[in-house]
Amino acid sequence: MDIGTPLGLVGTLVLILAAILIEGGNPVAFFNIPALMTVGGGLSCALLVAYPLPVILGAVGLAKQLLFMPKVDVVGTINTLVEMCTLVRRDGLLALDQVVRKVEDPFLAKGVQFVVDGMEPELTKEILHLDLEQKKHRHHQARGIIDLCGGVAPGYALIGTLVGLVAMLSDLDPATVGHKMALALICTLYGVGTSNAVFIPASRNLEYKSEQELLINEIMVEGLLGIQAGENPRHLEDRLKAFLPISQRAKAGTGGGE
Repeated sequence: MDIGTPLGLVGTLVLILAAILIEGGNPVAFFNIPALMTVGGGLSCALLVAYPLPVILGAVGLAKQLLFMPKVDVVGTINTLVEMCTLVRRDGLLALDQVVRKVEDPFLAKGVQFVVDGMEPELTKEILHLDLEQKKHRHHQARGIIDLCGGVAPGYALIGTLVGLVAMLSDLDPATVGHKMALALICTLYGVGTSNAVFIPASRNLEYKSEQELLINEIMVEGLLGIQAGENPRHLEDRLKAFLPISQRAKAGTGGGE
């Protein structure tokens, strides 16, 4: 798991708590159930209006999986594909039959099985790219839900604040006006805070992780097609390195080949 995601979330909470304590505030005073109901309940209702419930549940699970996914090892994937290519050049396609059982990535395992089964290269490419398009669609949908939360949260915060202010003004008591004003503003804190500290950064995180996963899947497709075509391992290595930044290309590949 990328440590930056939980570190950023915890760091935000610590900074806000520290600011409250430095100003002499009581952290307990910032916990307000009506404000939570307004912002949290409002977000839930907005999502239900925008998307069917199964889509929301699926996207939330996917977003969680992507946000906390292990670091993508592009260099390791290229090395694995080059090693497979070398093995096939030496022992034939059937040699991959033993390899496929050890492959942990489902997408790569599926593609290797296509190669072992002797599927036509064009059909292999078509099926794997269809899988990539569906994955891209699911990732886009998950990010859309997070973007909606980031956009709607401040709006519900404003609604909660206005409700609190109206309630305060309808029963204006100088002795309690400060307390009621503080409670009204807590809604703004919840909505703006979650939008800027959680939803907007999470959306960018999800976009980055999605691009990384799709990139590594594209590398897998290119590598599998090269293996299926009996490509020279060194040529395949050079082609797959083109997906990498120049600074990382020296780390990729086994240097083998014919």
